[in-house]
Amino acid sequence: MGKVVILLLSLALLTTAKCYNSDPAAVLGAVPVVGAMVAKPPVTPAYVNTIGTPAAATPPETDFANWFPDAPKDPYDVALWTSVSNFLAGAHTQAGWTEACKKVGGAAGADRAAKPLLGALACSGDGTVTGLQRFAARVLQARAALALYAKGAPGAGIGAVQGLQGEIRVACTSDVPGRQGGPDSPFGIACAKALDTSYLTGDLAATFAALGDAYAAASTEIARLAPAIDPEPGFFGPAKK
Repeated sequence: MGKVVILLLSLALLTTAKCYNSDPAAVLGAVPVVGAMVAKPPVTPAYVNTIGTPAAATPPETDFANWFPDAPKDPYDVALWTSVSNFLAGAHTQAGWTEACKKVGGAAGADRAAKPLLGALACSGDGTVTGLQRFAARVLQARAALALYAKGAPGAGIGAVQGLQGEIRVACTSDVPGRQGGPDSPFGIACAKALDTSYLTGDLAATFAALGDAYAAASTEIARLAPAIDPEPGFFGPAKK
């Protein structure tokens, strides 16, 4: 009997709500028992909607003049390599690389060969060269990860180095760097050195030096292939986020 009374009361309230242009669901939601059946679904939190969306492409500000010192007092300087790592972190996507290489180009000038180590990261309109540059960026990022690991910097770990070397291995076997000649070619040498694993047996200095040699070899060849710095990068295929 009680349920019948609640049902009749609900129908009466619903009729009244319609007459006064009220929200029927809101009216019924206030009625015990019935309210639980008509309650609106919870609103999705804003952070859930951001899951899986691309990270911001704009790289952080950095002083490129400090990136490649001739005689560094501390080869593993945490401030330097944190700057390098943070800047290159967003360059894995086409949008991120576009913003990063444009920013480097503003500091490197028009002649890539004048500053080959920095110029290797400045834009090239040639899609092949862009692929080589993104490989070079991974090598430099791996060197940064190793330096931070050597110093025990917060958040640093051997896994970061291994992960980047995994990406380098894929590039050297199935992407643009792997199609630039045999093992004695500049990129063959760069690939071999970039995949040095001496650090796994405790010789971090050997791998750090090898990564530096790999980046230098790649930079020199990039400067030879594309001496002029372009305002925008070139890519093969449709643009990707």
